[in-house]
Amino acid sequence: MRWFVAVAVLAHAGGCDAVFRLDHIEGGSADARHDGVTSDTVDTSARCSAALDELFSDGEPCSPWATANTTAAAMLEETDLGLVVTPSTVMTGSRAGCFGNAGYPFGQDGVMVEVDEVLTGASDEYTTLELTADMAVGVSDGRLVMANNLGTTEYAQLAYVPADMRWWRILPTSDRSGIEAQYSADGRSWSRLGITPFVVPENVAINVQAGVAATSSGAGRAVFRRLIVCR
Repeated sequence: MRWFVAVAVLAHAGGCDAVFRLDHIEGGSADARHDGVTSDTVDTSARCSAALDELFSDGEPCSPWATANTTAAAMLEETDLGLVVTPSTVMTGSRAGCFGNAGYPFGQDGVMVEVDEVLTGASDEYTTLELTADMAVGVSDGRLVMANNLGTTEYAQLAYVPADMRWWRILPTSDRSGIEAQYSADGRSWSRLGITPFVVPENVAINVQAGVAATSSGAGRAVFRRLIVCR
């Protein structure tokens, strides 16, 4: 699996005062592959004070926290569905997304995204949440994958089950010695996808994107519903 990412420049950013409830985290499936540090269960009752709570509802894709980026005739728009990415079915490397132009503190509750639809037509299609610290979680080739931003190094993967994996999250471990990826059906009860040792940054910029590495006749669309960055 391989996906592509544009690297954003980190800068200071303000935020809103929204609070998002995270009830608990359940242990990940035994079928997941974990490289590095592992643990069976994690519990938290933390409240996420949101530095960014993007509902993709103002009709202006990515504004003001990121820059809209499209290549090879891909379409990017905000509709009543959310942020909709529609790659071209005839152009090689067609992709679109929001590429963060500001750095946010990488808090203990991390960064999470709600994804209504992913690209599923071919093995080289991808739908991803990425941090400029070089860590990503996304769907490609029918799998939910924790990987580096290029998708060339995979840390964990599971078969993608849309109803169970509507929400994705990247967060530091409790001692900030590594990075963890999680998934959830409702954004409240979380399961672990994978965990790996990592030099955890103080600040991150956030990208969300979808596209095709080559050319796909069945690209379809990806829909991002909500993005939350916790302080």
